[in-house]
Amino acid sequence: TGPTPTVRVPITDAMRPNAFVSVHLVRGRSADPPPRGQDPGAPTFRLGYASLTLNPEARRLAVSVTPSKKEARPGEAIEVDVAVRDRAGKPVRSAVTFYAVDEGVLMLTGYKTPDPIPVFTAPRPLSVVTLDGRDDLARLVVRRLGEGGADKGDEGGGGGDVRADFRVTAHFEPSLVTGADGKAKVRFTLPDGTTTYRLMAVVAAEDDRFGFGESQVQT
Repeated sequence: TGPTPTVRVPITDAMRPNAFVSVHLVRGRSADPPPRGQDPGAPTFRLGYASLTLNPEARRLAVSVTPSKKEARPGEAIEVDVAVRDRAGKPVRSAVTFYAVDEGVLMLTGYKTPDPIPVFTAPRPLSVVTLDGRDDLARLVVRRLGEGGADKGDEGGGGGDVRADFRVTAHFEPSLVTGADGKAKVRFTLPDGTTTYRLMAVVAAEDDRFGFGESQVQT
């Protein structure tokens, strides 16, 4: 009722990453049709859409990557502790992809440790098609959802006295799982290169929460 009605819609977690608000206005005939010319009192309709985006940071996990030492000798074995916690600081059981790569090579390509939040919380496109028969009585075409009009969106081993292991990727572990305490430990041997390695951990929890963390160790 009135020119500016208000509708209250509760925002729930089921709406993530985004939801669409659609408004359809329909007006019946407001005046008798004229004998000729334009018909300002004819029935009419309007529609509009707006996207509501839920804050993606609510899905972020804090990930810490802590090596047993910041400086090590080439070919030395090290341990790395990975800890995952939620926004309240509580531990989270999660799957971790861990990898250690030569920082010099990463700099050549401008590589950044992946942040999974923008990927998994990207807005979904509108998948509803609205048709009004009065505009399309003689040319009704039904498209499949998603067609037209919709926004589509966004090895080697070391050892010995001679240095021979110069792998760029010092270690890769794609399917590490933390315990109930949110912690996991990685053990590996550093290659023989004298450089800095970036230690990266990308994390996904069972309830669609994500995070990443990084650290460095120098040989």
